[in-house]
This record gives sequence, C-alpha cells and structure tokens, in this order.
Amino acid sequence: MNKNISKWEKFRKILKLSFSLILIFTVLILLLKFLPIKNLNSFMNRQNSTRFYDSKGNLIYVLSLEEGLRREYYPIEEIPEQIQKIFIEAEDKDFFRHHGFSVKAFLRAIKQNSSQKKTVSGASTITMQLVRLISPRSKNPTVFTKIAETFIAFQLELKLSKEKILELYLNNLPFGNQIEGIASAAREIYSKSLEELSTAQILALSVTPRRPSLYSPLVNPENSYESAMKIARNLDFKISKAAWISETKPFFTKKKLNAPHYISFIKETYAKNKKNLPDKMNLSLNSELNNLLEELLSEKLELFSDSRIKNAGAVAIENETGAIIAYIGNPDFSSKNAGEVDSVKAKHQSGSSTKPFLYALALENGYKPNQILPDIPKDFGGKNVYVPLNFNNRYNGPEPLRVCLASSLNIPAVDILYTLGVDKYFNFLLSLGFDSLNGTRSSTGLSLALGSNEISLLELARAFSIFANDGILKEIIFSKDDYSEKKQKQVIKKDTARIICDFLQDRNAQTLGFGNAKVFSTNYPAIFKTGTANQFQDILSLSSTSAFTVAVWMGNLNGETVIRKTGSSIPALVSRCALDFLTENGRKIEYAKPFKMPESYKKEEVCFLSGMKPTQFCPETRLEFIENFSGDSYKNLPSCTWHYSENGTVKIRYPSEYQHWASGKNINKDGKKSSGKLEIMYPTNNAIFFLDDSIPESVQKITILCSGGKEERTDSFLDGFFYQSAFENQAFSVPLTKGMHTFTIQNGKENRTVTFTVK
Repeated sequence: MNKNISKWEKFRKILKLSFSLILIFTVLILLLKFLPIKNLNSFMNRQNSTRFYDSKGNLIYVLSLEEGLRREYYPIEEIPEQIQKIFIEAEDKDFFRHHGFSVKAFLRAIKQNSSQKKTVSGASTITMQLVRLISPRSKNPTVFTKIAETFIAFQLELKLSKEKILELYLNNLPFGNQIEGIASAAREIYSKSLEELSTAQILALSVTPRRPSLYSPLVNPENSYESAMKIARNLDFKISKAAWISETKPFFTKKKLNAPHYISFIKETYAKNKKNLPDKMNLSLNSELNNLLEELLSEKLELFSDSRIKNAGAVAIENETGAIIAYIGNPDFSSKNAGEVDSVKAKHQSGSSTKPFLYALALENGYKPNQILPDIPKDFGGKNVYVPLNFNNRYNGPEPLRVCLASSLNIPAVDILYTLGVDKYFNFLLSLGFDSLNGTRSSTGLSLALGSNEISLLELARAFSIFANDGILKEIIFSKDDYSEKKQKQVIKKDTARIICDFLQDRNAQTLGFGNAKVFSTNYPAIFKTGTANQFQDILSLSSTSAFTVAVWMGNLNGETVIRKTGSSIPALVSRCALDFLTENGRKIEYAKPFKMPESYKKEEVCFLSGMKPTQFCPETRLEFIENFSGDSYKNLPSCTWHYSENGTVKIRYPSEYQHWASGKNINKDGKKSSGKLEIMYPTNNAIFFLDDSIPESVQKITILCSGGKEERTDSFLDGFFYQSAFENQAFSVPLTKGMHTFTIQNGKENRTVTFTVK
C-alpha cells in the first residue's frame, strides 16, 4: 500500500513538473509572440517607392525615396515562385523547416570555417538576415550579438508567418547603388518587371546581396558566375560563362518622366496630411489625354514663342467624382524656363475666368436671369474712386445679365460686386475651395470682380465644375476608388448652376464680347469661360461638358508679360481639343449630355432691351428664364416701360442711370447738340481714380461727359494742352496716367475745368 502511494506521489510530482514546464514554456512563447520587437513596426510601415498606374493599369511612374533610394514593395503572392525558390536555395534551404535558426547550418558553418581557418559561412537563416535588416549590426559584432539575433529570429517566427518573413526579406534586400528589394533591382538593373526576369538574371540577383560591390551585375556580370552556378546545380540549370555574361549584363532604357508634376503634387498632399504613400496607387489619370495635352501645350509654346509665352499648364477632372484625369504642370519638366515649377498649383491672377462665380452669387442673392445691368461709364466707391473699364474700352449701355456674363463685360461685374459687397463674395470664394485667398482680404477690393487676386488653376477647375455638377463641389481625388459622397457639399442651388450653364453655352450672348468665335462652337453641349489678367501675364480657359472639366493656363512664371495679340483664345483652343478628345473620336457621346434646365424656372418671351414683358412697342424680344414657382410669375411680370410710341415713332425712355450714356450715343435725338449752360457732368471735381492692374495701363481711359454750350464746337484741353474738339457728342475719352490732371472744355466764351488724380 505504502509502495503504491510512493509511486503515485512520484508520478504526481513528475506530472506537476511537466505541467509546470509546459506552462512556463507556453507563457514564454506567448510573451515572445506578443512582446514587441524593437524597430519591427517602423520597419514594416516605412515608406517604399510608390508605383503609380494610370486608369488602364499601365505603370507610369516609380517614385524614388530620399536621396534617390529605390525600394519597391510587392506582396509575396505577386513575386514569382521561381524567384522565391532561387533565393531560398541561395540563402536558406531549410527555411520552411526551422524556427528562425538552423542547428544544422550552424554546425556546418563551424566545420567549414574551421577547415578553411576563416569565416566562409555565417550560418544565418533568411529570418536572421531579416533581423539584421530590421536592426542593423554595429561595426564590430560580438558573439552576444549573434545570440541576440538568433533569439529575435525565433521571436520573429512566432509573430509572423513564413510567407510574410520571406516577403519582407525579398522586398528589403540591399543590392547596392541605392537599390533595395528584388523588384527595384529588376527594374533598375535590367529594366524589367519581376515576371520578365530570366532564370540567369534571377540567379545573378540572388548572389548580389552577399557582396554588392563584387557580385552586382552593375560591376561585372562575370564575377557572379561561379557563385551562381553552385545554386544552379541544385535547380538543374546550366549556362555557359559566355552566355551568362551576355544575359546578365545590365540593360538600361531611357525613362520618360510621365506626369512628374502630378506625382510631386500627390507626394506633397500625402506629406501635408502626414500619411505615407501606399506601395501602389491606381490613378484615374488618362495617359492618352495627358499626353495629348502635353503635346498641345508644347506645340502652342513653340508656335507663340514670339509672344513671350514660355510656360503652360492644364488639369482635367471628372465632374461626377472629382478625380483628376489629366495634370500637366509644365509640358517640359527639363525646360530652363522654370520647367520644374508646377503651374497647376502655382498662383495666377484669374482675370474674367472667375466671373461665373460672381454671377452665381448674384442669382443666389436676388438677381433675376432677366435682369438688366449697366455697361456704362461708372465709378464706384467713396473718397477713392474705382473706375472699371471693358477690355475693348467700349460701353454697351443696358445689357441682359446673360450677355454681361457670356460676353465677359467688366463694368456690370463690378456693379454686382459693389451691390453685394466684397466681403460676401470673398467668403463665397473661400467656400468654393479657393484656399489661396486666405489672408488676402485686407488687400482685396472691387477689382476682385475682375479676378485680380491670385489663385491656383486646380482651385479654378474644381470650382468651375460646380456648374456641370448641379452646384455640388467635389473633393479632388487621385483615384475613383477614393470617391465618397461625404467628400462633397452643395455650395449653390441646383437651378443657379443650371442657369449659369445656359448663359455660358449661349453662343449668341457671347457675340458682343467675342464675335463668332469658332473655338466655342462645339458639336456637343459645352461651356467655356476665359480670362486674361495682370497685363497678359496670365491667360486662362475653363471649359466643361456634363462629364468633364478642363482648365488651361498659359503665360510666364517669371512675371514677364505676354504680347497682347495672343489673348485667351490659345488656352481655349487647347481645352476645346481636350473636350473633343473626351467626347468625339469614337468615344462615348454621353460624356457630353445636354445640360439640364432649371426646375423652378421657365423660359418666357421678354423685351430684349428691358427684360420686361414685351408690349406692342418692343421691336425685339428674346427668351429668358422667369421664376415659375406658382405658374403665374410671368403673368405678374411688369410690362416694358422703356419703349413707347410718339407720333407713330417707337422711342426709348431710358431709366435715369442711362441718361448720360444715351445722350452721348445721340439716341432718339434729332441730331442737334443740347443747348444750355456749359457743364462737366462727369467726373466730379477732385475725384481720385485707381489704375486697374488686370488691364494694361495703355488702354485704361475715362470718359469725360459734358453738356450745354451755345456753339456747335467744344474744344478740350488736358493739362493745359489742346486735346480734342467735339461737335455733337460731348464725350471725351481720356487716358489714365498716374498723377494729378486738369481737364478744361471751352465752348464759345464759356469754359469749365475739372481736376482729377490717378493713382
């Protein structure tokens, strides 16, 4: 009995000890599995060379890291099995049979090193080599270093799968010459993808990491032959030395820089958001369109080199998603004329290209589509007078809202801004994503209506797309995969956007400002808006179909002015060609569907001149949008009061603000000059005018309006010198030049003088 108890006690002790050992081992394993390995997380999450693919899956760019380091990363399933097999054969035949270290390899290394009386084998497994990549050794490693590496290798095997360890190893191996990873080695040494490598080339690369300074094909392919053949014997692969040298020598191809400015922009965006670029990016970039725009811009720069146009840029986005489909910061990245500068994100004066936003704000704040605006000599402000001028120095009198926008008249635009207030428009532009305007409000005045502030081409393209997008502002994205409705906002009403589209596609409304410009006459629905700014330093074009928006800028990044004769028709032609490419040439015409009509408006017949309901005296009518909420808006529209009949003749009764302009035009007069006391009706004495930076100084003028006098002839004198004589039309066009000036008119014995200052 006692004997049996004694045996049982021994068995219990053995069982308890075994259980304790198992528990200790399990706890140790768990501790090793979950305890962090120094540098592992940062190593696994470090930035790699990003591969960029276009919308069709073509590789267009591989981004180098700092100081030119190239390290592409591929998941293990995308690395050909032959490459995996050869590298395992070369470095660690028992890789899938050990737990981070190999006793067999360790004993073999001792034997080889003892017989050779030097270190010929390190007994390092692939896992141990990876440990050294994660935490590089010091220059003088000790035996304790080796023991520590073995311990960490075992821990690494507990944490990661064999496939992941092999993946990390193959993607981070150093090949010398700032090349890391098998994929970068294949591309930089042989100009090939991993799938394209031959067996000989894989073998050559498999021995290179041992001693890159000796074995790299970039040094001499012959050096690696003997070492590679030891591996090849186990793979049943044979090749002569001569064939080896021929097949493993480096092969270089000239690499084209595809969309370099765009890649830099993506890189900067990720850095700004403190995010690493992914190893692979599938962009929405349309390489065909991008190449076409690049060629067109290069062609125009060469064609108009005499006009001092040296730089150009273009960007195109898909309206539905906000995805960039083309991006050219400059057509020649290597050009000595600031070719490396990205003109898409550089700031430019927008000129008239921003006017659609001002008119959209006007419609959102009570202006009506049938409203008439004054295009007459007019000044704005109080003590300091701002006098806008039209580009051609002409005044057209009362003009419909749609004509003012479509023909890009300056004075009506400033009139709108003066009424709405600069603050309201400035804040509206900020809501449209014009972040370039931040911090500029204190230096911004009424010239904002004419695009005097500097903004980027990308901001312009994004904002302009709201009209084709029913008033929705999309977040700019690099890939359609990133699209989310959460990244968009309604910035104007749907109907407002649709009305602006209707205005901008109205070719008849454009005639006053642009004549019958063929560039705007497309075979599909499209809207255009051009801009010329800062004494022709910047010429721009914005255009949209229902599906796409294209923005083009041309000019000089060094500030040199462009010769005026070029105008904004050149970038307009480029953007037109881009839209043609996207909608014609066998492509889907649904990319340019008709723009939708507003839901709460209906086109009704109005008097062409007054915008009111026409009467029998109105000689000309047009169709215009009238609010139709209740169906009787047109019925309640006031009848025209401008046209009336007198003695059987239709005449015009202009509102008071047009009287000066009408008298100067001699409208409805009998051809005789008005009599009465001689007066200078405009400008007021001691007025201060400011030159408009958005218009060349040489064409800036004011119109001095006079009336009265008993004689037919009125003479004028500028700063004491004879200027002009007038007979019927007492209006004198005077150039604006800086300084204080006097202007005197003389009619018979009467004379009047006005003093004004130009700053």
